[in-house]
Amino acid sequence: MKSLKNCFLLGICAMFAFMLPQQASAQWVNSPSTRLYTYDQVIIDRTTAKYSWLELDVNGTIGTEGLDMYTESSTSTGWTQQITWNNPSGRRHILTDHGGTDRLLFYVGIGGGAKNEMEIHGKLGVGRVGTINMPTTVGGINISAYNLYVEGGILTEELRVRTDWADYVFAEDYELKSLEEVEAHIDENGYLHNTLSAAEVEAQGIEVGEMTKNQQEKIEELFLHMIDMNKRLKQLEEENAALKAKVAELEK
Repeated sequence: MKSLKNCFLLGICAMFAFMLPQQASAQWVNSPSTRLYTYDQVIIDRTTAKYSWLELDVNGTIGTEGLDMYTESSTSTGWTQQITWNNPSGRRHILTDHGGTDRLLFYVGIGGGAKNEMEIHGKLGVGRVGTINMPTTVGGINISAYNLYVEGGILTEELRVRTDWADYVFAEDYELKSLEEVEAHIDENGYLHNTLSAAEVEAQGIEVGEMTKNQQEKIEELFLHMIDMNKRLKQLEEENAALKAKVAELEK
């Protein structure tokens, strides 16, 4: 049985050697007996490698159980090169160059009732050309827990942020600063109380959720002041109407 196995492996070696170009000097070695390896470049179905740095150059398709690589043109999709692989549920994932352009497209879970979802376990940096490490601090603020870094901005149609909200402003025990106190803080510091200064924002940026809540807090404080002013205005109008009535009575 052992000799039969060795003959089979020698046959595999001979087949790969025949597929190599005649001028190649690759030497195939089976060690251990279930593996084949070579220290030379492997070229299949072409006479010379397309790129000298390729260890394996295949003119065609490499097929494995669940993974395929294609170099072909598709009139329906515009793809020219793609890598596809299937999961046990029959869902197909595709990585393609989209018609030889500079765009790289990744299609997740095509077919089989797929969820079309992709998970990245770790940090992701976009546009960090020449940057080795993800930033961990901004203006002295620790941001090492952030998992996505995009250099150049993010364009989206919708952004949803989960955070707590500023309804505490309407609680009975909330200490609403008087307008005189607000004015004094602005005169002394140059910005609203309980907000970041321009220098702080420039140095460390803002947390979108926290800043949105902070702005809502100021809006709700304004409404409380407006409600109080409206009550005072109504009281003054009533007092003014009463005074007018007395004046009219006296003028009779």
